Amino acid sequence: MLSSAIIFLLVVGNIDRTMSLDLVDGLVWLHSFEKNFYKPDERVIKRDQSEIDTWMLDNACTLQGNDLPRPVFAFDEIGFPSQFY
Repeated sequence: MLSSAIIFLLVVGNIDRTMSLDLVDGLVWLHSFEKNFYKPDERVIKRDQSEIDTWMLDNACTLQGNDLPRPVFAFDEIGFPSQFY
């Protein structure tokens, strides 16, 4: 038998707005998860702070906040797979 959540997904084109979904089991325990997958490239880590400061001034950048990541100067420093650039 299909749950009401699956039935809801199957009838997206004909949604009954009064339909309610089953409650999620309160005994399910989820592990904590951090969505920070960014690992800086070695070039970004080793870049001299004076070079960053000069670039920020030349490009009129203003930053706010704490623990901001160091800037990347080239797309290939981001760490995406090679098919993206």
